Amino acid sequence: MADENFDMQIEEDRKVLAALERDRRRLQNAVALAALVPAVAGFYGVLFGPQITGEHLGISGDSHYRFLSGLNFGIGLLFWSTIPGIEVRGPRFRLLALLVFIGGLSRTLGMLLTGVPSLYMVGALVFELLILPLLCLWQWRVARGYLVQEKKAATPRKTPDFSPSAPPRPAAPKSVLPEDVPEPIPSAGPAPTPSGRS
Repeated sequence: MADENFDMQIEEDRKVLAALERDRRRLQNAVALAALVPAVAGFYGVLFGPQITGEHLGISGDSHYRFLSGLNFGIGLLFWSTIPGIEVRGPRFRLLALLVFIGGLSRTLGMLLTGVPSLYMVGALVFELLILPLLCLWQWRVARGYLVQEKKAATPRKTPDFSPSAPPRPAAPKSVLPEDVPEPIPSAGPAPTPSGRS
């Protein structure tokens, strides 16, 4: 009976791990797709400046726009760098998501102060304030699932065999501590006297 329970537990763990691995692959695909947004938009902005917005800026404004586009491009690349081991890249993933979220809050403030921008910018706002936090929660859930499985794997699972035919287990050897060491026994016979006289 104990062996059956043990086998059932192993089979259940295998199913959980398989489901967790599928969820991890789906998350990796979603992050790879989502990172296209900052990477492509940033790269385009670095090359062509603010043309995508239809605005014409002066030299200084164009320079600042290209700098921010470079940051956007770098954020996309860093999101891609989290994909291979995404279940252990939580700190980097959350930091990147926080940076983008702060940018989204700044964009929202701009909307309140100056009005609603183009549809392209509204789409970027949805990505920054909604889609990316959801991806962050998804990454946390996957990472937590792997952590729980690692802790379960580290716990000894061997069930004891209580059948009558099982040989008794030998007792563990007692460790010898310094206080367990016996005192030396004095040698028999007369104690030696100085200069060899008895």
